[in-house]
Amino acid sequence: MRNMYPALLAMAVVVWTAGAGAQPCASGLKAAGGAEGYEDVTVEQAHEMWVGGVFVLDVRTTAEVAQGHIPGAYHIDVNELPERLYEIAEHQDEDILVYCLRGGRSAQASGTLADNGFTGVHNMLGGIEAWIAAGYEVTASVAGYDEVSVEDAYQMYQEGICVMDIRATLDYWLGHIPGACLVRSFELADRLEELADWKDKDILVYCSSTSCGNGAVACQLLADDGFTKVHLLTDGYEGWVRAGYEVERGGWPGLPLACTPGTLSGPRGGGPSGDVLVLALGLTALLGAGRIAERKRLRA
Repeated sequence: MRNMYPALLAMAVVVWTAGAGAQPCASGLKAAGGAEGYEDVTVEQAHEMWVGGVFVLDVRTTAEVAQGHIPGAYHIDVNELPERLYEIAEHQDEDILVYCLRGGRSAQASGTLADNGFTGVHNMLGGIEAWIAAGYEVTASVAGYDEVSVEDAYQMYQEGICVMDIRATLDYWLGHIPGACLVRSFELADRLEELADWKDKDILVYCSSTSCGNGAVACQLLADDGFTKVHLLTDGYEGWVRAGYEVERGGWPGLPLACTPGTLSGPRGGGPSGDVLVLALGLTALLGAGRIAERKRLRA
């Protein structure tokens, strides 16, 4: 697979010059086999880590996630993990709890993370089946929100609606629905109080594509907390772009909740331009890639 340096360098150049329709980048990091570099933990140990606030990664399919998941878990299908590592790069030096159905796919994912410089990876033995058997809490999709097509979503957007982008910051900067507020899925539970004014307003939530289960997880979390008009864009941002609807690039997601229904503004809070922010983030990613490469060289 491609080396990360030229991929990210190309990304930085492209987003500096390209129009608003730029697509989310892929990490280009390689997945390698091997069981070294991560720790197997029992379901009891995993539960203690979850109570302590560990970052949890669910590597099952979207359909499996909808049937039930550990509360607060972030979803990346194991088959998409090598190309989506950038989404969780900020947790590279933190503890990460990885799980699947029974433990096989999570072991594979844990190896991928460890091989790419993640230092605190823990694989939950027995998967969510063991978690459920132990009587621990599980969140399942039990309605409370509705799924909408990209055409219906665009109609709602034109009429004025709160739009919530739950993807990674880099994806947001590379392109998002105009006026969308960035609230990353793994931080949503901790920011519900900031969204209190939205409880009785229509909210359109979107992730990357139909294969991203984080949209359903976020919608369920909002519905369970009393948000009454939650709508999931089933085709995600990729479907929006395919339909030819307008997008914007850059922005100032550090102040994501400044938007209101019907307000379609550009950068908020007097921050720097979108191009500068995107290029800066691309260069930051390059430096991060250098650290990962150096760690792998020293371990070799």
